[in-house]
Amino acid sequence: MNAWVNNHVYHFGNTIQVIFYQDEIDYDAIPPSTAIYLCAHGSSSDELKLYNHSNLDVSESISMEETAMRFSSDFLFIHYKIQDLHLYCCGSKEKNHALAQLIQSNLPAIQENRIHYYQGSLTSAAQNGELFSIMGSNWLPVAQVKSTVPRTREQEINEEGSTASSKFYLHYLSTRRPCSDHSKAERQERRRQNFFEESRAHRQLDIINNRRQCTKMEWVADEMELSTVFSS
Repeated sequence: MNAWVNNHVYHFGNTIQVIFYQDEIDYDAIPPSTAIYLCAHGSSSDELKLYNHSNLDVSESISMEETAMRFSSDFLFIHYKIQDLHLYCCGSKEKNHALAQLIQSNLPAIQENRIHYYQGSLTSAAQNGELFSIMGSNWLPVAQVKSTVPRTREQEINEEGSTASSKFYLHYLSTRRPCSDHSKAERQERRRQNFFEESRAHRQLDIINNRRQCTKMEWVADEMELSTVFSS
């Protein structure tokens, strides 16, 4: 991944942000007309899943529904900045078309993305920054194996209705204060404090439950002693 970033910057000048799910994202640093590459490992099987390792024996899988949910969780707020979404994973054209359609159907209708997909065994960036697809003995530039999911009629209708929302978000972002490192640190500290507070609350609850259990056991013991006295 680092080689891809460095090669791209060196040959094309613009930077790449590598973002993992639930990372802290600096939304102000994401420019308009952004292209997002959803990078994962594919497979030759018929399962409509993605993987986090090229060796499927040790890999964890994720469904496309979950993938779309995570994408929306991270990027819904700036949907108007995203121009293209590339599903960059290995696989046949038919399978990756089905995967891309699943992403499209599970993304909110206000998303205005073009969704692209590829076929073959895809490479990371070469030394000159180019991306290739290996099909048989041929190395083809990925542009030659790229396809685009046709937009649904619902998306075309909703795009007109989303214009006002996009303008509102643009106005909001243009007037709000940028997210500073200090505010990020504050949010991280709040999350840390919340974590410890929740842990303390759980410990207190465990202590209370243990005390109740001990008291209950004492009552049972007292009843047993009383029953012994009465019986004797």
